[in-house]
Amino acid sequence: FGRIPGAPTSAELLQRQGSRGKGLHSNEQVRVIRVGRRYRLPDSSEVSKDSVLDILAHLHFFGASEGNVLEILKGVSSSLTLTFGDVLEVVEAFAERERDELLEVFEERCGCSGAGGEMTRQ
Repeated sequence: FGRIPGAPTSAELLQRQGSRGKGLHSNEQVRVIRVGRRYRLPDSSEVSKDSVLDILAHLHFFGASEGNVLEILKGVSSSLTLTFGDVLEVVEAFAERERDELLEVFEERCGCSGAGGEMTRQ
């Protein structure tokens, strides 16, 4: 299997996934800032909610879909635009969702348990 060009390395994915409940690692926060700047509204520091799916795709969250993004957005803001703090909250929520989904797949496929944040073979 080859690595998808531009996708995070396994080390970067583990770093992203290893911070459950603690927010994103500082390196990930920097990536969110850089990507968020690309999607800012003209003459504003905010981002349109319509851009969140593109932001997540740019950050290589491959499981992002309109449905699960809308679900997360409902819990973050009722406004049509998002501040950087809101965008960070959405990305953190999606990273946690992705982590849970990956752990579920590992548990189903290899008989591993993700209890306590560590993968252990059963």
